[in-house]
Amino acid sequence: MGKNGEALNRKRPFIAGLLLSTLLSVGSVQAHTANAQTSTLPQGLLENKAIDLPAAGGEIALSLNKGKVEAGLTVVRAKKGATVVIKVQSKSVDELHLHGYDLRLPLNGTSPGELRIHALKTGRFEMESHTTHRPVLILEVRP
Repeated sequence: MGKNGEALNRKRPFIAGLLLSTLLSVGSVQAHTANAQTSTLPQGLLENKAIDLPAAGGEIALSLNKGKVEAGLTVVRAKKGATVVIKVQSKSVDELHLHGYDLRLPLNGTSPGELRIHALKTGRFEMESHTTHRPVLILEVRP
């Protein structure tokens, strides 16, 4: 066997390992993507329009019925450093959780609740109902 054949034989385990690693990686990404698609986001999410808050921030009002937003899922866009106030009226007892900021808003089903967020973290953050385990709002904080 010539020099080229010997070099190829030495590289085969490396190439096979690289190929296996790539296949496993792609499989895990596909599994993760499949789970993300069926997790909590309702159909039509992309059809919902986003609300752009002024640079200083602003207020958003939500009305919930059994953990579901009556007007549909809202995407709220804010600038980093803005103050975002989310006012929620719920017809039932619930607790909302803003992921990423790890803030909770208990709702007693009668009086409105209010969550004040100083948006210092950038990214997309779901606010989820602990009754339905579905998002009721997505906060998008931009630099």
